Amino acid sequence: MSSSIIPHPRPIELVLGRLRGARRSGNGWLARCPAHDDHAPSLSIAEGPDGRVLLRCHAGCETEAVVRALGLSMRDLFPTHGPRGRRSASAERGPDQDRAASRAPLAMSYVTRRAAW
Repeated sequence: MSSSIIPHPRPIELVLGRLRGARRSGNGWLARCPAHDDHAPSLSIAEGPDGRVLLRCHAGCETEAVVRALGLSMRDLFPTHGPRGRRSASAERGPDQDRAASRAPLAMSYVTRRAAW
C-alpha cells in the first residue's frame, strides 16, 4: 500500500478559491471585497515573487479584516515551504517582523555613523 502526499495549495490558489467572481487584471486579480458590502470589485490580489499573497482593498478595509472574512488567517497568505522544502523565513516571521527586519540595516547604519562622530 503506497501513501501519497497531497500537496498543499499555493497561497494564491487558496485565496482565489474563496473569492467569487475574481477576474484577471494585469499581473493580478480583482474581486469584490468580502469584508464590506462591495458593489464593484475593489479588492486587488497579487502574488509576490516569494509566493506570498498581496491583498489591497481600495475601499479601505484592513488586510486582517479581508483575511478574516475569507475564513483564513494571515499565516495562510504565506508559502509553507521555501525552494528547498524548508519553511521560508518570511513565512515564519510574518509581515510585521519582515518589515522590521528590512529596516534593521538602515537603523544600524545610522547608529554606526552617529557613533563615529
